[in-house]
Amino acid sequence: MNAFFNINTLRRFLVFAVVSFWLGGFTFYAGVVVPIGMRILGSHLRQGFITQEVSRWINVAGVAAIIVLAWNTRVLFKNSNAVLRYLLGGSLMVITLFQIELFVLHPFLDRLLDAKAHRLIDGDSFDLLHRIYLGSATLQWGVVVLHVFCIAAASEAPATVALTADTDRGSASV
Repeated sequence: MNAFFNINTLRRFLVFAVVSFWLGGFTFYAGVVVPIGMRILGSHLRQGFITQEVSRWINVAGVAAIIVLAWNTRVLFKNSNAVLRYLLGGSLMVITLFQIELFVLHPFLDRLLDAKAHRLIDGDSFDLLHRIYLGSATLQWGVVVLHVFCIAAASEAPATVALTADTDRGSASV
């Protein structure tokens, strides 16, 4: 492959693409679609049945993003200092744990909804689990933002270059 397109270019593009789709999709959905849907549909409950379907796909996008972020983190570890390695690895672990939690919670929330009758089966249990789900998704969003910031910092870090002195000839080589 030439200098324009190589595996590193592909990796960086995939990081940009999956994070944009996942984080951007989540942000746009939560900030724009949900409020408009509630206004047009007239209730949180009606909008909730749409969100039930959309959130499954946001979670699938999250898994795809985590896979690409793990690959990227592995590559960035080589030239990163200890603090950056800690932040990259720790944030990726937290992101992954939140994603597992969201996958586990989703079926419990689903069981509390009667999609055919468009009603809640147990409103109190749903409200509690839904608050946990929303809190976890929001915290995960924040940790992804931190992780992306760390990617930017790692990308700006100078590559490690070994400078050796050739004392016999009085020259240095890189």
